[in-house]
Amino acid sequence: MMESRINKTLPHLEESIPKEVFGYPISMYSVALEGWRRGLSLKFISGGRVKATTIYKLSYKEKELQFSGIRPEIVTNKAIKICNNKNLTKEYLAKAKISITEGKTFNNEHSFDEIVTYAHSLDFPVVIKPTNASGGKGVIANIKNKVEFVEALNYVKEELGFKDIIVEKHFEGKDYRVFVVGNQVVGVIHRIPANVIGDGKSTLSELIKNKLNERAKNPAIKNSPIINDKEMDNLLSENGYTMESIPMLGERIFLKTKSNISAGGDPIDVTDKIVDEVKENAVKAVKAIPGLFQGGVDVLYNKKTGESVVLEINTQPSIRTHLFPMEGYARDIPKAIIDYYFPETKSNHVKSFLYFDMKNVFKLFQSGVAKEIIIPDHPTGELSSFCMKISGDISKRQLSLQNFLQKQAKKLKISGSIKHLKYNEIIIIASGSQQTVQEFKSIIICQLNNGMKVKEMTEENWNRPVKMGFEILTSKTQKKRRNEKKKVKIEQEIESLKKEAIFYKEKYLELKNSRSWKVTKPMRKISKLFDKR
Repeated sequence: MMESRINKTLPHLEESIPKEVFGYPISMYSVALEGWRRGLSLKFISGGRVKATTIYKLSYKEKELQFSGIRPEIVTNKAIKICNNKNLTKEYLAKAKISITEGKTFNNEHSFDEIVTYAHSLDFPVVIKPTNASGGKGVIANIKNKVEFVEALNYVKEELGFKDIIVEKHFEGKDYRVFVVGNQVVGVIHRIPANVIGDGKSTLSELIKNKLNERAKNPAIKNSPIINDKEMDNLLSENGYTMESIPMLGERIFLKTKSNISAGGDPIDVTDKIVDEVKENAVKAVKAIPGLFQGGVDVLYNKKTGESVVLEINTQPSIRTHLFPMEGYARDIPKAIIDYYFPETKSNHVKSFLYFDMKNVFKLFQSGVAKEIIIPDHPTGELSSFCMKISGDISKRQLSLQNFLQKQAKKLKISGSIKHLKYNEIIIIASGSQQTVQEFKSIIICQLNNGMKVKEMTEENWNRPVKMGFEILTSKTQKKRRNEKKKVKIEQEIESLKKEAIFYKEKYLELKNSRSWKVTKPMRKISKLFDKR
């Protein structure tokens, strides 16, 4: 693999992210997980919000802090209000003498002519963006002339319905998200538009398919595919490409103009490559907002001129791309956040392989059954994990063995699972304190020796993530058998209903052709007549 494509992940997060938090919720989950693994008590609170901004409380001894997503409650409402308004943000940044782009805010009281005249005074190219939009919605950059500007203005105000907009001078530079905690930059992501890199033999269509498969493996951007739309077709056409074109080896072909990750953009970690000046300005930008202690600072940086400008600050940024970049090194942002707010737990930072379920938390909140859910505390002390594979004549007692071991695991506070792989083979994974794990092993061996004919038993240390609790898992073979049984049962029910329908149809025809039915026909007509009257 080429150096530029290195994606060094965080081992303690690999396979520790449940599928139900893939995408934006990874940010919230990873911070809660880090705190929980440190020995902090964790409680989730139903707030009627989206998954990514789920509310939870982390507490350690007498100290307690509530988070919404990754934002702690000590970030003031004033700071949130300022950062939610791009114009207000620019005012505070300007006061702190931080470089920003020249621009002005307009609302419905301003005429189209006023806005167009101002854009012309800035000297094209310019940018239009709503004052309170997110995710790049309504942002149109590098508008080169008056005709393009009028079209863009109509689109943002009329079609998208944004009342308040900012018109500012376009700054030529690359797009970066700088994540700041306290006085420290803990991660920098360079966001580039959706793209593919040629291999000299594959068509664009094939390269895009391969890229989609690559993104699907990344839990952070799995739900942010590259959509083949009019924008992609126009961009490719402008540059002389079709879906059947074969780019040269190493040639990067851009498919979109915007660098948003949600639109298929690539997150590339450049924390160690970006110049110190950009990092220093990002820290100053966060400090310029009263009541803000952390944030995602959006920066444009021009390497040729050495100039940079701060565009905006996000108080609720996603850190998913820092954890799972497409290129570069993963950055442990959750550790930095917990270090900052709970510095007394720094020594507790261990690369635990235990993680907790979120599926039931979301389910209970959405159904309204629970208002608060407390996650059992992470086990203390050194943990031990093993994987045991057993084969032999155990099918007759499989169900009772599974249920018995699950009960014993709960008593001993053992996490793990038991799974029936095929007809006479099971696999047991267990994790807990060294003492309880040894006791659990003894219970398993005792049960196997109690009338079971074991042919082979192997055991090895387990160094992969284990979910809190002890589950009985269903193998693919078992699922297939269950589905086949269900299918047979449904087919039998359908056949039974068909036979029943035929039976009643025959009875109806028999009655209709009978002598009594024909004799009573006049009486039925008279009866219907009276019913109508």
